[in-house]
Amino acid sequence: MKAIIVKSAIISLVLAVVNSFIFNSLFTEPAHATQVVAPVNPSANSQETETDPATAELICNVKSIKGGEPFWVALKISLQPGWHVYWRNPGDSGLATEIDWTLPEGFTATPIQWLPPQRFEMEKVVTFGYANEAYHLIQITPPQDLSSGPVTLRAKASWLACKDSCTPGMADLELNLVVSLDKSEPNEHKELFEELIGEFPTPYSTRGSYTIEDNHMHVSLPKGLGMQDDFVSLSIIPYDKELIKYASTPWVKKSDHLLLNLDKDPLNKSTQSFKAIVQIKDLQAEKIINPEVDFDYKENGIVETLFSEENNLFVVLLFAFLGGFILNAMPCVFPILSLKAMSIVREAHHNRRQIQLNGLLYTVGVVFSFLAMASLLLLVREGGQNVGWGFQMQNPYFIYLMIGLFYFMALSLAGDIHLPMILGNTQIGDPYSKSDRYANLWVGMLAVLVATPCTGPFMGAAMGYAFTQETSIVLLIFFALAIGFAFPFILISFYTPILKIFPKPGRWMETLKESMAFPMYLSVAWLLWVLVQQVGDRGLFAAMMSIILIRFSIWFGKRYTFTNPLFKAVGVCLSLLLILYPMTYLEKISSLFHVQKQGYSRKNLNELRTQKKPVFVYATAAWCITCKVNELALNSNATDKLFNEKDVILMEADWTNQNPEITDFLAEYGRSGVPLYVYFSPDAKPVVLPQILTESIIRDAIVGEDGIK
Repeated sequence: MKAIIVKSAIISLVLAVVNSFIFNSLFTEPAHATQVVAPVNPSANSQETETDPATAELICNVKSIKGGEPFWVALKISLQPGWHVYWRNPGDSGLATEIDWTLPEGFTATPIQWLPPQRFEMEKVVTFGYANEAYHLIQITPPQDLSSGPVTLRAKASWLACKDSCTPGMADLELNLVVSLDKSEPNEHKELFEELIGEFPTPYSTRGSYTIEDNHMHVSLPKGLGMQDDFVSLSIIPYDKELIKYASTPWVKKSDHLLLNLDKDPLNKSTQSFKAIVQIKDLQAEKIINPEVDFDYKENGIVETLFSEENNLFVVLLFAFLGGFILNAMPCVFPILSLKAMSIVREAHHNRRQIQLNGLLYTVGVVFSFLAMASLLLLVREGGQNVGWGFQMQNPYFIYLMIGLFYFMALSLAGDIHLPMILGNTQIGDPYSKSDRYANLWVGMLAVLVATPCTGPFMGAAMGYAFTQETSIVLLIFFALAIGFAFPFILISFYTPILKIFPKPGRWMETLKESMAFPMYLSVAWLLWVLVQQVGDRGLFAAMMSIILIRFSIWFGKRYTFTNPLFKAVGVCLSLLLILYPMTYLEKISSLFHVQKQGYSRKNLNELRTQKKPVFVYATAAWCITCKVNELALNSNATDKLFNEKDVILMEADWTNQNPEITDFLAEYGRSGVPLYVYFSPDAKPVVLPQILTESIIRDAIVGEDGIK
């Protein structure tokens, strides 16, 4: 037994020694991971030794700082010959450099602003990074009310340095600065920082595109980029990892752009847009240019191949025609076109020439609208913005107007009201009245307007190609789109036998017209959802108020009729102003300032008050209309700015569902329901605000001398 115990002790001792050795080798800080403190004079470099592949320091571009004035700081990593550190996307291997800041209260720091990297290639492994000296720039903004005295910025930097082998590094860094109440003063590094900032990648004005076919990505550079004959090399360096394989970048020259055929990374399952640096070594200019390009995904690789050929404009025009033709079947367009179809049926047994004239007028309205839209898109593009079909759908004000228009049209189709003659005849009557002859022109324009939120097969590919071409080609493609859109009614108007498939006019026409209201109501619901995604709950509130005001205007117009044309015009103008007024509430909530916000709990509230933190608690519920109206003031940018300046923590007590803790909170302040607004000042008693809020009431409660009594 003793022998077994002795043997066990010896084995345990050996295992302990081995384990200790392994632990120290793997988990203790390496010898080269220096801790460097940058002195007040940033020119005093970190101490380097021959055994340290990399050392770090903080440098800045000012001697002194002033409150509210941003300044630049750089993490400078000095490397031994042959060693390099990594960019934000290290490539096939490596780790990006990281900085973790510990800043004085009120100071903010941007993420690292990355300079264009070098390309390192060993066998077929490609990485991106920096050799010799690596500068990682960060812009720091001090608070506006910065007082005089010394300021210390602290950062923990970590990196991976590689040569034939790789060694992780880490450093705790400090930068000591002084505060100037007059103005910030530059130091000897001013010119260095100006040079580094000038090397930042420049956003390219035109977007590129890519398609995916099997395991390959076909990347089309923007028109003209890299088309010079004497560039030495070209590399595409995505900001994100796991998109492409970097080992080779073969390219094919087309008439006005380069097409890169890249191998797709097996982990890349995305078809989203991506951003990349296109690094081009220009032999003639003896420099490297680094434009930053956005690349958009295009669905059909075969279509892209066809469109890349010079002699296939006919294919593009065919796709545009088919796309326009299919656009007629979209839910937001079909109801409008049903009115046009019924008007043709109504006219089928009358003057044939008049039917043809109506078809031509409709086509003219469609073509004019499409060409006008193309011209607008071209003007916006010339102004340096990247736009495409449906760009106006990104504007919440346009969405708001479309909601009102679609709702108004739905009411007309349902028979609640009748559209003015300018929008076409929706009633049974004389189809040859002089006032109605030109209505077909306006119906064509209206059909194009309501079609703008929609797209369909073939159309997306044709539009994507169009906006990479010159003006004449863009207009030609939009003309083909317009002809495709108008084609059904051109055919009906000029080909008599097709009218035989339509039944004779009768009650079914009114039933069909009324049923077409429901696709329009669905379109209204969809547009409401889009608006909420863009501007939040206040978008829903504004749109619903608009719908209510439309109904009110219709009711008022039926209830009180005016024979005087002047009174009628004034009434219409006032109704329009009333309907458009809620649009003023579409400003996006909290778009400018960041506010601390958390859910209510008694424990959290007590902890924050113990820490002397100012807290604004609001008790609300999704079913409380007053609460939602008050949130327009509570969540405005002016209030957000105030909360941000005063470091007020916003705490939401959501009483949508039963919550005993919130019920007790309401009872504590003598309330049995919501809303309730209480401001907890660090040094005063809680202030209960009125149940109707305004921005000025909130401001008075927080910055007023006595608050609100």
